[in-house]
Amino acid sequence: MATENLSGAWSQIRAGADFSTAGQFRFVSIVSGVLQLTGDGALADGVLQDEPALGESGFVAPLNGSISKMEAGAAVSANDEVGSDSTGRAVTAASADEINGHAIDAASAAGEIIRVLINRRGIAP
Repeated sequence: MATENLSGAWSQIRAGADFSTAGQFRFVSIVSGVLQLTGDGALADGVLQDEPALGESGFVAPLNGSISKMEAGAAVSANDEVGSDSTGRAVTAASADEINGHAIDAASAAGEIIRVLINRRGIAP
């Protein structure tokens, strides 16, 4: 079972979309002052920890070296450098993608919850 070790500042930011059914444990970015799911290969600001509806405040764990639960967007191996797919899910970072974390656990398919060390790690080679 995936567990978390979240440390550092948490941010409470208004949701720019309805995340009540999809969005928890996904990479998010702050765009025009509201939370949006991080795009494919893009740099994230953090990981959404709850399920806010449109306009509600959501709690975000920043990319600061914490361990967070994340939803996988595809099969991921333990120790893979991970980035975002088009819906903010953790996937193995492709060449030129922003690396937003390091997978601690493996996922055999999309939708599985894994632990990720969330921190900015640069651009994938």
